[in-house]
Amino acid sequence: MEDYSKTIFPFLKIPDFETLAKEDTWNIKRYQPMVYNEDVIHKAKTLKPGTLAYDDFWDEMDYYCINGFEPPGMPRITGRHFYYLNMTMIERLKSKTSKRKTLEPPLYRDLDHWLFLELEHAQLYGYGLIIGKPRRVGLSEFGAVNSNYELTFHTLAKIGAAAGKDDKVQEFYEKVQSSLKNTRPEYRNGILRKNDGEISLGYQNTINKIKSDYGLQSVLRVKTMYSDSGAFEGGSYNMVIFEEAGLFENLTMSYTATLPCFMDGNVQFGVPLVYGTGGDIEKGSSGYKQMWDNHASYNLKKLFIPAYLYYPGDGEYDEKLKKKVTFFNPETGVTNRSAAREFIIAQREVKKRLDQDSYIKHLQSYPVIESDIFIRTKGGLLDRIKLNYQLERINEGHAFEPVEKGNLVWMDNDETKRLLNRAKNIKERTKIRLSRKSKVQFEPIKEPDEPYFMVKQGVPINKQVSNSIGYKPDIGACDSYDEAVDQKKNPSNYSSGAIVAYRCFSGPTRESNYPVGLIVERGDGSFDDDVFYEHAVMFAIYWDIEVLIEHTKFHIERYFKDVGAESYLKYKPSLRVTENHKNEYGIKMPYEVKSLGEKLLKAEVRDNIHNYFIPEFIHDMMKYGEENTDISMALMICLLYKLDLFEDITEDIEKANEFFDKEGQNTGGSWYVDVDGVLQYEMDHEMQEIMTSFLPERDLDKASYDEFINMKKVKEEKRLQAEKDYFDNNKKQKYEEQRLYSYFTDGAMFDD
Repeated sequence: MEDYSKTIFPFLKIPDFETLAKEDTWNIKRYQPMVYNEDVIHKAKTLKPGTLAYDDFWDEMDYYCINGFEPPGMPRITGRHFYYLNMTMIERLKSKTSKRKTLEPPLYRDLDHWLFLELEHAQLYGYGLIIGKPRRVGLSEFGAVNSNYELTFHTLAKIGAAAGKDDKVQEFYEKVQSSLKNTRPEYRNGILRKNDGEISLGYQNTINKIKSDYGLQSVLRVKTMYSDSGAFEGGSYNMVIFEEAGLFENLTMSYTATLPCFMDGNVQFGVPLVYGTGGDIEKGSSGYKQMWDNHASYNLKKLFIPAYLYYPGDGEYDEKLKKKVTFFNPETGVTNRSAAREFIIAQREVKKRLDQDSYIKHLQSYPVIESDIFIRTKGGLLDRIKLNYQLERINEGHAFEPVEKGNLVWMDNDETKRLLNRAKNIKERTKIRLSRKSKVQFEPIKEPDEPYFMVKQGVPINKQVSNSIGYKPDIGACDSYDEAVDQKKNPSNYSSGAIVAYRCFSGPTRESNYPVGLIVERGDGSFDDDVFYEHAVMFAIYWDIEVLIEHTKFHIERYFKDVGAESYLKYKPSLRVTENHKNEYGIKMPYEVKSLGEKLLKAEVRDNIHNYFIPEFIHDMMKYGEENTDISMALMICLLYKLDLFEDITEDIEKANEFFDKEGQNTGGSWYVDVDGVLQYEMDHEMQEIMTSFLPERDLDKASYDEFINMKKVKEEKRLQAEKDYFDNNKKQKYEEQRLYSYFTDGAMFDD
């Protein structure tokens, strides 16, 4: 739930580049005095080595390269960034009209400004960076120049660069060599040795006929870790770069094996850089996605680079401006992000209409939101395209009610507070509060970096509407845990507790069929840590819900009973697949129950995903079927609860799911229960535009269409006959049997 980057990693203030770029004081040429300042250029060319003026000048440049540079009226850049902009040359197009790349000074980009600041901060406070990026934004160049910097400015520095494939690590190695070669002569160093996998800077001297290494003696080693995840073991490294993480098949194993190389006890002195490109995951490493999702467990701060942050080129012709819209402005170093984003989205829409594969590839290569990086067309149970589209809608602010982050707090009176002072642990305090009928209140966070444990959309309504509609529309479910697992010691085998609140139909004027609340938590690994269990009780009280638990997770059931919250536990559902189960509370999840639950999840994505605006649900469902997905499991249990709540339509929904699965239809609408408890179908016009629907007159050839019409006629005749037979008591049983086969007739499940 919580992005631990907000609490573990120290806060770093990043300049608002878009706003700064609009001010008159903004002049990026000030960041490159060795390129644009004529006085500085003249001194660099004319000052003679060995003179005091020469030494003073280059001492000043060294100072900026080490400590950073802050020209008047401009935000500071790091020393590495100053070195990159002033002392190196890279291959790039000199202008938009250039046809070939030439060696030129690097352009200032606000993207680089941000990344260099993040790297400096990571080095200062002892953590690494994992970066998700679009294609061709220069991350390999960023890694190469930082390797160059480490080798040039730090004696005995050791840099490691690793990839899952040999060609990728060799490409990076060549970039580093090119960076060293194309550095100003004043910062070049001799090469002690160079081979296919190592380059060392320094020089040799012979004393008494004995050759010895002198100078920097800094080393860069490159390794392909496809067959050897422990290639760096035993070494000590100031920086380790994991190239093209999406193609790195044994990434997590390699990273874990390399971790001791930049640790001294529990002090991290080296900085790992892990970065990957959208679209590579399917062909390579699922470990990159795992490390991204659990970045804090690996002591990695997560950085996402949306495609519109740096987007060179021109867009469509603007009639008002009488010219094409230029996205990246080399005069300011800033991309017109809103225009670039609009252009990228427009391109997506064109590709969506023309070719689905091209559309997916565009999402992966030019991500707008994090999930774009990891979208895959293969694997997983649920429709990734619909899930990804809903994430876009969330990002664009289409929610019908605001999503809030915050915490649940007990509202205790003075007598309760007095009794709480005697309690020994969480369970005892919870029991006292239940006995004293303490209420629970939601308190939203006030600042983005405040810790929180609950996300919600809307307010509880059960007490308000249950009397009028005959049931409580807000229902709950929990996928809990029993065993204690320390996340930091075992991040890959980590399961959290997840509890959800879901809103069923509660009236024609209120939105329905979507989750309204979520808590995802894990204790600290100790046996008696009951934080999640207490929060689950508070969650149930706040939403006024009965919670359906997975019966095999005994600790949470025992906790509810021990503290006096048994009334908030949901009895075993009365479903066909559970009728032989002997448990009192909760639901067992054997194959047949889970199979039904998965059908419900698929139907939920198909029919109701447009109502989901808590992003944690979408992120988790995208992983379902491939990874541990606690939220999806809790949601599955909740959907089974929903079937039990509307037991008269349970069989209808199961039959409908089978029908849609068989026909492969994607109707772009949603099923709901009206005020009379009847299952109804409603098309969603917004989703109609983005989802494929089945239109017989369009999608069938003449022969198939004629067969379809004849089939409908036969079904209608059977339905009418069954309706007539209904009034014949001797044939009532036959009617009920035939009724099951007529569940799909012109937009309604049954037409009674």
